[in-house]
Amino acid sequence: NNNSNNHNSNIENQYNSTLRGYIMHIVTNALQNLIDYNHQFPLLPQPSCKEFMNKKLIHLLLDDINGCTRPPMTILSTAHEATFSVKFLHLLASYSEEGFHCVHTSSLPTGNNIHYHHNDSASASTSTLASSSKTHRSCIPILQLLDKAYHAGLSSHRALEVEAKIAMDILTGCYK
Repeated sequence: NNNSNNHNSNIENQYNSTLRGYIMHIVTNALQNLIDYNHQFPLLPQPSCKEFMNKKLIHLLLDDINGCTRPPMTILSTAHEATFSVKFLHLLASYSEEGFHCVHTSSLPTGNNIHYHHNDSASASTSTLASSSKTHRSCIPILQLLDKAYHAGLSSHRALEVEAKIAMDILTGCYK
């Protein structure tokens, strides 16, 4: 019975992964069409992409990009999913200033905590030197993830290489 539940769970995981991939294709293509054809309808108000500019979605996309070196047979994100995540993020960044800022300032929390001690200079003038300990969550900046995706694309996935290069160029101001 436990073996049967495990088998069903694997099937469900594979189904959810496939469904998520299809959804990413659809949403990325919709955003591409919105950018490409929005100017043909000047009487319609400029659509907002604010629903795409939330941290949870951005972190999921960055996590997909981080998985760009996984082998294709895994249920988790691979180079193929990373390609659509990279494309979606560079489309969002090129859509508006707000989108650019949202993407450019994003980073992926790693779950690792960095501990450091900070000496309070204000209390240094007194006889006791106060020291406070702070913990910050370690993060991987988006440009570092895009560089990882670009190099993964160089070795195994041409579309990922191209999309990552475009994204890096957009976010660094080198895109023409």
